[in-house]
Amino acid sequence: MQAKTVLFRNFSDQVFSAVKPHEAKVGDQKRMIIDENCKWDGEPYTFEAGEARYMPDWKAKHFAKHLVNRELVKKGMDSDTSPKKPEDNPRFMELFNKAYIEESGAEVMSESRVEDEIINKNKDLEIANLKAENAKLRGEESEMSSEVEDKNERGATAEEIKRQQPAKKEEKSELVTPIEDDEDEEDAPAGSEEAEFAGLKVKE
Repeated sequence: MQAKTVLFRNFSDQVFSAVKPHEAKVGDQKRMIIDENCKWDGEPYTFEAGEARYMPDWKAKHFAKHLVNRELVKKGMDSDTSPKKPEDNPRFMELFNKAYIEESGAEVMSESRVEDEIINKNKDLEIANLKAENAKLRGEESEMSSEVEDKNERGATAEEIKRQQPAKKEEKSELVTPIEDDEDEEDAPAGSEEAEFAGLKVKE
C-alpha cells in the first residue's frame, strides 16, 4: 500500500479524543462528551488542542473529516458535514485545509518508507516544539529580568519605596514632671545658690 506523509493538526481550541471528554452543547444543555470517530481500526486517539502529528495521508483524511464535522456542528452547519464532493463545499474545505496539511513535494512511497519518514518527522516536530517552548520560557525570564533592571535604573517608585520601608513606630511623648522639693524651695533664701539651683526666678 502506498501513501504520502502529511501533517494532521487539531486546529480547534478543544481536545479531539475518543477517550478524553470535552464540553459540548447538546440541545440546550452543555455536556461532557468524547469523539467516537477519533479512532482508527478500533484504536482510540487523542489530539490536544493545537497538537500536530505526521501520519499517512489516508489516516489524516479520516481524522480531518471528523474533526471538521465536529466543528461545523458546533457552528450549526450540520448540512455541510461529510459532503459527497468536499471540493465543492467551501465551508467544509476551509476547515479541512486547516486540519490536513500536505507539504509541497510530498512523495508517494511504500508503506514501510512512509512509516520511517513519519517516525523521523514526528521526532523533528517534537524537538522543534521543545525548542519553541524553551525559547518562550527564556523570553519570559528575559522580560522579567529587563523589568527588574529597568526598575533599578529608574529607581523604585514611591509606592515601592513605601512598601520597602519599615513601618514607623509611633513616638510616645513622655510626661516629665519636675522634682518637687517644696521644703528646699521655701527655705532657700532669694539670691542664694540653693534658689538658683532650684530654678526659681529671683526677684531683685
